[in-house]
Amino acid sequence: MCRTSQTSPCQQTILRAMPKLLRQILRCHREELFMNADEKTADSPVRRGRRVTAVLFALVAFVLTVCGIYSNWESWNVDWYERTFWPDNSIEVVDDNSELFAPSVPTFDMAHVSIPVAEILSGGVMKDSIPALTDPKMSLVGEATYLADEERVIGIVAGGEARAYPLQILDYHEIINDDVNGIPVVVTYCPLCDSSAVFDRRTKIGKREFGVSGLLYNNNVLMYDRGGQPESLWSQVMASGVSGPANTKSLNALPLEVTTWKDWRSRHPDTKVVSIETGHDREYHSRPSADDGVH
Repeated sequence: MCRTSQTSPCQQTILRAMPKLLRQILRCHREELFMNADEKTADSPVRRGRRVTAVLFALVAFVLTVCGIYSNWESWNVDWYERTFWPDNSIEVVDDNSELFAPSVPTFDMAHVSIPVAEILSGGVMKDSIPALTDPKMSLVGEATYLADEERVIGIVAGGEARAYPLQILDYHEIINDDVNGIPVVVTYCPLCDSSAVFDRRTKIGKREFGVSGLLYNNNVLMYDRGGQPESLWSQVMASGVSGPANTKSLNALPLEVTTWKDWRSRHPDTKVVSIETGHDREYHSRPSADDGVH
């Protein structure tokens, strides 16, 4: 990761105003040197101007200090966010505070697209920067001590087996490729719109494994099929492929429930649940989308 040292826009604006204030204070001092005794004791415009300017100078210094503290906090917060979501990818932050991400679109087949290409937008991350999980480790109910009763989970029953996928894990991965009693499924969650969907990974163009493309359509996650030649984009909300060989190919949606962990395990005491031992260093005890007030 490359980060340049810089002052915030707030600090830059105030620093530009500082010379004018200093010149005003010096002018007041210079005028006071030539004042007579009566003028010095009187509440003259010069003395009033000097007091006002001094107060303004002190106020500006205070604001500059606060901006410095805020800038340091903002820098720390960005660092935390990058460590959390993109620990294995470099992000370059340049002088204008913009972030430069490698483009994702060229890796996908965009020759055959069923949605407006202009409406396919970057989600601000690179392809696979949000790592999808495949065949995650499962825990039994008694082992899932990391889950609070009120935490929401996506619950499914496939092939007679119940499984739970906590949103506090999906917040960091968005896609989980799993095999439930011989049925290949993909569990998907879009934190931006709080939408959940589970699909059979067996499609008309073969069995697929899905990843996070880094792209959005209507603020909804676009998946891609790993290993596709070329790789196609799939829409969660449309339940179908939208580009490449998968274009217009539908996904078979499976029944699901979004409920609390307490409710799900009470009705499915033999359920398995995704373990926090995912192989990724994430703060699964907190949910970024919930912390940001999204849900």
